Amino acid sequence: MSDQLFFQAIKLAMKASKEYVGLEPSKEVDVMRKLGYELGKAAAKLIESSELNTLVKELSDIWSEHGYGKLEFTSTDPMVIEVWDCVDCLGKKYGVDIPLCSFKEGFLEAILSEKLNLSMRVREVECCGTLNDHCIFHVEFI
Repeated sequence: MSDQLFFQAIKLAMKASKEYVGLEPSKEVDVMRKLGYELGKAAAKLIESSELNTLVKELSDIWSEHGYGKLEFTSTDPMVIEVWDCVDCLGKKYGVDIPLCSFKEGFLEAILSEKLNLSMRVREVECCGTLNDHCIFHVEFI
């Protein structure tokens, strides 16, 4: 499978995750997080960077290039990732009072863990599901 085709499959998985989990997530959240993690491990093999500064740039480029939205690391201590124009939220504000992007939590966690060789947990703290206009993820090192 080509790199381009692989990253297009990731985009489809992101879109499908919102439909699978729906607006009343339960155990499906764990399934989507695990799916994101496994695909993130595969994606990490296609990413060259293994140093934080260049990894941030490469991830941002991949996010834009493949139409996932706009990804920015807005802080490194604590590490905060913000995603704008998310492919599956697309600026919608669902207002279900819970974050909805469990797939992206797993996906980002796997890439960062694999490439930086560190144990961490990525947790979404703001989302269209919480009436935010973009997604915010916190990275906790463990």
